[in-house]
Amino acid sequence: MSPSNPNTTSQSNEIDLSTILSNQNKEELIRIILDLSEDYPEIEKQLLFKYSSQKDEVSSAKKLITESINSAKRKGFIDWRHVGQHYKVQN
Repeated sequence: MSPSNPNTTSQSNEIDLSTILSNQNKEELIRIILDLSEDYPEIEKQLLFKYSSQKDEVSSAKKLITESINSAKRKGFIDWRHVGQHYKVQN
């Protein structure tokens, strides 16, 4: 491909995706989000956490934390190498 091709840069791909999505109706956008959340359950969790009502915020946060802990632990413990960098104590 030549450098003048607009599809060779990631920025042009983002613009293309934005254009495509902005041309979709509401029902199609909902279908796209639901399809993605079926393939990637973490997307569903993030969307539910971000867009749930204020009264559900605490219960959503507890559920998200519990699921994160349960997915990381083995035999009741979280191995140090599985702890994210932002959780490790800096010396």
